[in-house]
Amino acid sequence: MKTLEITTKIGCFNCKYCPQDKLLKAYKSGIKDLSFYLFQVALATVPKDIRIDFSGMGEPFLNPETIDMILNTHLRGYKIAVFTTCVGLTKKHVQKIQHIPFETFEIHTRDQAKLSPIPQSPDLQNVIKVAKRRLSNVVISNHLKIKLISRAGNVGGIKAPDHKGKIKCSRGLERFVLLPNGDLILCCMDYSMRHVMGNLLNQSYISVVGGKEFQSVKDAMLSGDDVLCRKCEMARAI
Repeated sequence: MKTLEITTKIGCFNCKYCPQDKLLKAYKSGIKDLSFYLFQVALATVPKDIRIDFSGMGEPFLNPETIDMILNTHLRGYKIAVFTTCVGLTKKHVQKIQHIPFETFEIHTRDQAKLSPIPQSPDLQNVIKVAKRRLSNVVISNHLKIKLISRAGNVGGIKAPDHKGKIKCSRGLERFVLLPNGDLILCCMDYSMRHVMGNLLNQSYISVVGGKEFQSVKDAMLSGDDVLCRKCEMARAI
C-alpha cells in the first residue's frame, strides 16, 4: 500500500527504539509543529489512492491541530490510519472523529521492558478506554515481544544489515514521511534525513515521485551504489 506518514510535531518521548536524537540533529527548520494551514497546502497535492497515516516521527496528538487535520483528511476522501500513544488525545477529540472509518487506529501502550517512556495518568487510561469503545478498527500494541532494529543504522548499539547487489524494499518504496516544514523524506527509517525527496509546499506529490531524488534512490538500489536502504532491515535481495 502507498502511504504518506504525517509528522505533526518534531520531538517525542525518546523511546529506545526510536532515534529522536538523529532527527533533532538533522532537522534544521524552525517550524517544529505542522500547522493546519500548511497541512492543507501539502495534502492538496496528494492523490486520493495514497493512504494518509498520522504517525510519522512522533506522537501525532502532541500537536493540538491534529484532530482538525484528521477531519479534513476524511472530508477529502482519503483512507486514514492512526498510530498513537493517545497522549494529547481527549474524550472530546474521540467524539469528533468517532464517525471516521479508520483503516486502523493502533494504540501503543507502555511495554514491560520500559522501552517506551510514555507518560502515564488516569486520564490517559480513560481516553484509551473510550477510544477502544467508540473508534473503528482499534488495535492495542504494547510491544511485549518487540524486536529492536537499527532503523537503517540510526539506532545506536544495534548492528545494521549491509545489503549488497540489487535490493528492493519489502514494504514498497512509496511510503514517504511529511515533516512540519513540508519536506518529504524517504520513509520512516530515515531519521537522519539522508534522502529528502522534495517539499510539498512548493512541489506536487506527483512531481516528487517523478523527481530526480526519488529516482536516484531507486537507481542506487539496483546499481549497488550507496543508499540508506542497504542498512535497512526492510530491504531484500532481488
